[in-house]
This record gives sequence, structure tokens and C-alpha cells, in this order.
Amino acid sequence: LYIGTPTCFGIKTANTMLLNTYPYMKEAYASPCLIIKKPGYLFEHFLSSHFKAWDSSMAINIPKSITELENNLEHYANQIKKFMIFENQ
Repeated sequence: LYIGTPTCFGIKTANTMLLNTYPYMKEAYASPCLIIKKPGYLFEHFLSSHFKAWDSSMAINIPKSITELENNLEHYANQIKKFMIFENQ
């Protein structure tokens, strides 16, 4: 789970990336996808700026136990409520 606003949808292999730079709802389906091959500036930029985000403190590992997720549902719901109140002010 990544705690942040999505900026791009991407799938990466060792030498190729599929990128869609508009990750929201129906616009994502209408937006062009890019296939980026290694080596090159775009491959290296998206590798360091986007895919390595999973190695940052903004990424949270999802618990393997469904019980642990269920036990935290109230906490998650409260966090969403706080966010929604903030957004509507």
C-alpha cells in the first residue's frame, strides 16, 4: 500500500516498462500508454522516481493475515473520515 497520490500507473520488467500517466478512472482508459525500454533516460527516471517508491517510508506492507486487516478496519475508516473532512473544508 502506498500512502500518497498516484501519479502514474506502471508495470515494470527488468528491461521494459508499460506506463499510463493518467491513473484516474475513465480517463486512464482513454489515455495513451507508453512502452519504455532500457537503457534510456525515461526508463531510469521512472525507475528511480516511481518504482523505487516501494522502498520508501511511504510504502506499507500489507499484512499477510486477513484477521490483522479486519482488526484495523475501524482505524482505516477513521483515517478516511478525517481526510474527507479536511478535503471538504
